[in-house]
Amino acid sequence: MANYRSRVPRSDDIIEAVTRLQRDVNDLKIRSGRSKMQNVDGTGPPVTGTWKRGDKIWNTAPASGGFIGWVCTADGSPGTWTTFGGIT
Repeated sequence: MANYRSRVPRSDDIIEAVTRLQRDVNDLKIRSGRSKMQNVDGTGPPVTGTWKRGDKIWNTAPASGGFIGWVCTADGSPGTWTTFGGIT
């Protein structure tokens, strides 16, 4: 019978890895000021509010020749926005 014991990580190793991962995630949350990017529906990029790089506005009225949405490329109020996902 094969010995699989050597291939299974020890519980202490798993706990240590999860603890490191949680610490890394918390550091990212603190540095970004929030835990995740915003994904909002709309018909154009925002003109008010505070936005972070990576936030997205999903186009609720997509059309041929238009775009799937807008992505914030620089933090700010309202940030800098660029279209993405050209529709042909």
